[in-house]
Amino acid sequence: MIHLSELSWANLIVNCSAVLLLIGIVLHTRIFRKRSGQDDRLYFLMTVITMVMAVSDILTYVMDSSTFALAPSISYFFNSVYYVIFELFPAFFVLYLIVRRNPGKPLSLKKGILISLPAIAAVGMIIANWFGRFLFTVDPIEGSYTSEALYPLIYVMPVLYGVVALVLIFLLDKRVLWLYLVLILVKIFVGRFLWDVSSTALLFAMGLTFAHIHVMGKPIEHIRREERA
Repeated sequence: MIHLSELSWANLIVNCSAVLLLIGIVLHTRIFRKRSGQDDRLYFLMTVITMVMAVSDILTYVMDSSTFALAPSISYFFNSVYYVIFELFPAFFVLYLIVRRNPGKPLSLKKGILISLPAIAAVGMIIANWFGRFLFTVDPIEGSYTSEALYPLIYVMPVLYGVVALVLIFLLDKRVLWLYLVLILVKIFVGRFLWDVSSTALLFAMGLTFAHIHVMGKPIEHIRREERA
């Protein structure tokens, strides 16, 4: 039996909004953007994992409201998926911005892995939590979620990548920087006053929307000239 609380419904609405926004981006991209560059592949990857993040978040709240025996284990699994994507997305976004700043110069696999190493280490930390429960736990009986003493470590790498991303955005287009600063302020506000509403997937989706609008604001012919340069 599943009985969704008001909090679960709020998070369901926020995450569904993120998924719908991302579906809109995918459809618009398919119709209007006739490109297949490295930046497009990274962008599509970020879109997909953000959708997975939103769905995982929805399922954790559904499982928290469930009474069947496996609900806590399923909730823990999807919480882990959520945090893995939380660690990877900022790294992929930095890679995307690097490629966007250097049109016509594909990022090598070796360099991409090197830049992603801190995020990969953070993912290893999330996986290690399965054995140590030092970041977060889900009670095997009641299914309640609890943050543990080292939980703040989850935010270290995303914040560092976020700072790098802001510098790259500033170098790419100063006008766009203000939009991302507003997103950060919104996230801080939600985290401070609406801390129990999970808004990360929606904010990631909005960040991808800004990136999409920025690319769509440039004529395709101009972009192709950049790539040939």
